[in-house]
Amino acid sequence: MEVNDSWRRFSMENGLEPGKPVPHTHVGANYLSVCDSNEGPAASEMLSACNGIKAVLDGSLPCFTMEYACHSPTQQRWFTMNVLPLGSARRSGAVIAHTDITEYKRLEQMLHDRNVELERTRSVAEKPIWRNRISSPA
Repeated sequence: MEVNDSWRRFSMENGLEPGKPVPHTHVGANYLSVCDSNEGPAASEMLSACNGIKAVLDGSLPCFTMEYACHSPTQQRWFTMNVLPLGSARRSGAVIAHTDITEYKRLEQMLHDRNVELERTRSVAEKPIWRNRISSPA
């Protein structure tokens, strides 16, 4: 298994010890073994990833994509994982690519917040104005 420079850098920056990578993120790590461990707060996401990878490897899915959070003590980040088979008829492996979508998620949240604010403003603007009329004694 190979990892790209941005994943290697992320792993080094967010390891449990400064300058040491996150466990099981090194070149040669068994990706399915890490996903199969299903431990910690991201266990359900790890299980989904593992099942998706296996489905691509056994040919029951042509490809697999999932979005997931990968937060660290110092950063909040989101990624998409794309799994594509190597080879066509006889699958000898898969390419797994992770793309950092943190900026997209930040903009998506800003848009959501703005839409909520606009809806609240519209709701207030559309409320009928009720004026209490006090009758004066004649």
